[in-house]
Amino acid sequence: MRDSGKIIYLVDMGENSVVELVPRQFEDDEANPRWGHICLLTDDVQSAYDFALKLGALPRVEPRTSIIGEGQYKHCFVFGPDSEVIEFLGPRD
Repeated sequence: MRDSGKIIYLVDMGENSVVELVPRQFEDDEANPRWGHICLLTDDVQSAYDFALKLGALPRVEPRTSIIGEGQYKHCFVFGPDSEVIEFLGPRD
């Protein structure tokens, strides 16, 4: 496999789960990569939200239950360090 020179971020989520983050493919600056929206699955949306805020994330939408597709889920949103929107999604209570 050829090395393209692109930076790819692998985030170890534990229990054999890895999130791969790849910067936009436009002629953007790799030194300042940005993502618009990242969604992470969790079993405990409220705890993920609280922990993100404790680490410095800014609140966007507090945990709530919504209909997504044909199911009901609990989810919330915070702003990450690059102002990206991070969503935590999990089963409703």
